[in-house]
Amino acid sequence: NGYETQIGEGGTALSAGQRQRVALARALYGNPFMVVLDEPNSNLDMEGERALAEAILAIKARRGIVAIVAHRPNILTTVDFVLMMKEGRMHMFGTKQS
Repeated sequence: NGYETQIGEGGTALSAGQRQRVALARALYGNPFMVVLDEPNSNLDMEGERALAEAILAIKARRGIVAIVAHRPNILTTVDFVLMMKEGRMHMFGTKQS
């Protein structure tokens, strides 16, 4: 129904991926300088992951900062540095190439 789509309390008419995309749009509203994303791609399909990557790259292009907490490695293509945790402590930190 496009713009006429009814969305219930808690986004009940939306899939998990759609809810995640709405949450991303809310996080990016107003062009914030810094964005912290916790598992931003956990429920996204390929199209959603592409949109997420484009949004992250757009933030970086305007010199913004994006901190990402993720278990799925696909999102790492958009990052410059990786901090790996192990048993609650910093295990490694460096560029994604190292």
